[in-house]
Amino acid sequence: MSYQNYSPEFWKKFNAMQTAYEWVLEEMDENGEDIKELWFYDTLAELREDGEIGETVLYRNRGSEAEGLQDRQLAYVIDGVLPEEFDGGAKMPKRFQAEFKKANG
Repeated sequence: MSYQNYSPEFWKKFNAMQTAYEWVLEEMDENGEDIKELWFYDTLAELREDGEIGETVLYRNRGSEAEGLQDRQLAYVIDGVLPEEFDGGAKMPKRFQAEFKKANG
């Protein structure tokens, strides 16, 4: 099949930059220096159901189907606080602050 058969709408979506978020649980090795295991969750509640055996992190992934992942920024929960910005300077969406506040009720 030729690429010419795809519609302009397909190419627009294929090339469009999108931002996705996911909660991640990072299990560290016994020395606390290296990440041993990563678990990915759609919600903080799902992460908490599995138990917190490591660092809780919110990943911000930005990319497109055409170019793949272009940027990843992390927000580590430190001392029970979700930061207002990711490590790359992107602002934390209010919905995640609300989700975090609700989970820590």
